[in-house]
Amino acid sequence: MDSDPRRQPGPIVVGVDGSPSALMAVRWAAREAAFTGSGLRLVHVLTTSAGRAESLMRAAESVARRTHQGLAIESATIGSPARTTLLRESRTAALIVFGASGHGPLLGPAAITLSLRGGCPVVVVRDAIPETGPVVVGVNDWADCAAAARFAFQRAALYGTGVTAVRAWAAPATPDTMAIRSKEHAALAAELSTLADEFADIPVKHVLVRGRAGGVLLDYGERARLIVVGPHGRAGFPGVAAGSATGQWGSGLACPIAIVPTEASPGPAAGAARTGP
Repeated sequence: MDSDPRRQPGPIVVGVDGSPSALMAVRWAAREAAFTGSGLRLVHVLTTSAGRAESLMRAAESVARRTHQGLAIESATIGSPARTTLLRESRTAALIVFGASGHGPLLGPAAITLSLRGGCPVVVVRDAIPETGPVVVGVNDWADCAAAARFAFQRAALYGTGVTAVRAWAAPATPDTMAIRSKEHAALAAELSTLADEFADIPVKHVLVRGRAGGVLLDYGERARLIVVGPHGRAGFPGVAAGSATGQWGSGLACPIAIVPTEASPGPAAGAARTGP
């Protein structure tokens, strides 16, 4: 058995479609694989000629190797439907990663299906890969986001950063506003207390914000290294959750966003902090 507590089960899988966004996702995934000691698996669902597919995969592998030499990289060009391919890959992957503005079958409905029914977290990478900032997790409905919260703490330990847990509060101001705010803040801290004890070295900030949930995460995404949400939008962040038809895969976020299924939260063990690959 591998004794390295950072190592994750299964490879990090990246969807390759030839777009600049997908190549940014390859970069992010390669760095993540270096952090965790995972393998990197590049997957292309065949929609073009075999020659074109081979060229796309070579370009993606080149980006991965320039990002971090020495990675264990495998490539697969698959002809089966995208949804079938992604669900199958998710059963053995540590993460599945996409570029947010890619094209073809590796985004859109197939990726949304994966985030709701897949067996591992889905990470959507936009146009930047921040190297600093906290891991921000949306925590409104604990049933939907308990696994997301654990994933956030695991990633913070990996990156050597803190966790900012955000609960959005859209209720109008009333004479009881301060009392309600205090109660919700205490509830948020209580829900995270077990994780805070387990990851005792991770600084935790509890934030209760009045405002529209999607806008709150957009604001915090400007300063975050990663945003983490649950899969169904019940966490109070339907504007960025993958299950929302209006989510547009985190449109407007400045950092990658991870959507964590309720039953899946793979990651390194507590205390496995690193600050770089």
